[in-house]
Amino acid sequence: MKNSTFKEPTESVYVLNSVTKIYGKGRLAVKAPGAKWGAEEVDYIATPGSINVITVYITPTLANGLKDIIAELYLPKPLTGLDGGSIVKTSYMEFVPKGQILPLTFKVIVPLNTPEGNYTFRLKIKYTILAPLPEERKWEVEFNLPISGRTYVYTELLTEKLEKGKVQNINFNVVYVGNEPVELNIDFQSDALSILDYEPKAPILTDKPGSFEASAKVYCPPDVQVNGLPITQLHTRPCKLRVRTLKRT
Repeated sequence: MKNSTFKEPTESVYVLNSVTKIYGKGRLAVKAPGAKWGAEEVDYIATPGSINVITVYITPTLANGLKDIIAELYLPKPLTGLDGGSIVKTSYMEFVPKGQILPLTFKVIVPLNTPEGNYTFRLKIKYTILAPLPEERKWEVEFNLPISGRTYVYTELLTEKLEKGKVQNINFNVVYVGNEPVELNIDFQSDALSILDYEPKAPILTDKPGSFEASAKVYCPPDVQVNGLPITQLHTRPCKLRVRTLKRT
């Protein structure tokens, strides 16, 4: 089994967060299906000391759509916009038909002193409906998004399935998010599988965001009766222990 090499990312983004569903009040000319940290199809993990993007999705509900959308995102303390203020603005002046999902993106600074937790954001929107007569309306909604601590470790399972009665490898990608010196030690455990070998055995030392590959050589007994084969991968660093249980059919 080859040794793993720590890789620095080309961008400080990591796929993890799902879209948070949000619900607004008021006249139903527009609704917001969700919000998330990230842009397009890429999710971010927001951590202290970073510049991030928040995407809020909106969609018209009236048959004739709407246009001239001006949006203001009110940030909780201590977050700020790039100008240091507590309100971030964006706009979209083109016509948006009913049912089309429009992403509104806002750049946000998460200061180093930001505590870990869930934060409440308020979005205010002005827009123009087109029928029966052009009319400007307003709408607002609140939603929550999480901010993680400065150090965060998670695992991506790369192996899709195992075959019974064979020795095979299970491959993982271990991702570190943070800017603090850490020591990551990897260990594998499983009640259903026999762990024959694994890499890396030596601690991974890093102080930058990045990822490295980890793999375990396992034997899958022919008489295993479960559809999902559980394997636990332990990530340890000074004073902390994280456990992720991963399953694949």
